Amino acid sequence: MIALWRQRLLSSGNDAKLAREILAAERFGASAFITELVHEMASSQDSLNQAYAIAISGYSHQSADLIAIIENHADDKGISGDAAKHALASHEAAQWAEYWINMMWDAPTSEEFWRCLMIAKTCMDARVLDQPNPNTQWEHYAPIFSNVRKAAIKEQNKQREKRFLGRERPAEIFVAYTT
Repeated sequence: MIALWRQRLLSSGNDAKLAREILAAERFGASAFITELVHEMASSQDSLNQAYAIAISGYSHQSADLIAIIENHADDKGISGDAAKHALASHEAAQWAEYWINMMWDAPTSEEFWRCLMIAKTCMDARVLDQPNPNTQWEHYAPIFSNVRKAAIKEQNKQREKRFLGRERPAEIFVAYTT
């Protein structure tokens, strides 16, 4: 199974597919594999392997634990530096989304709920769960939140499909992976 996860990650070809594969692996119990892969690739001398490690870190649920890998390459030139800048933005967006979604479900008024939802929409991706916090008074808005979340993910994916490892996505032939 590990070989399959590795192949799917390394053959993703764009950031939308890469993020989706990371999310799937983590949701199906491969968080330890993701962490091990990131550390293995980050310690490589190959800047492409480092860029993969950095990008995976940025899209992972574990990005807060892997932030040092991203930050170590923030000033790099080339693909690892580009990946680090993009991964850091993705990590920060995930943190902001979590903050605003928690504020949204804990909002004291419906106006505050809607304000937080509109702000969260600008930074959420598929890492955001599609369910309300327990004991929220706004549970009846869950279907609307779900629709907003789907729209935000769709928009994120449109942008991510244009990129790969922090750069403009090259033609498919240049990112084909073979074992």
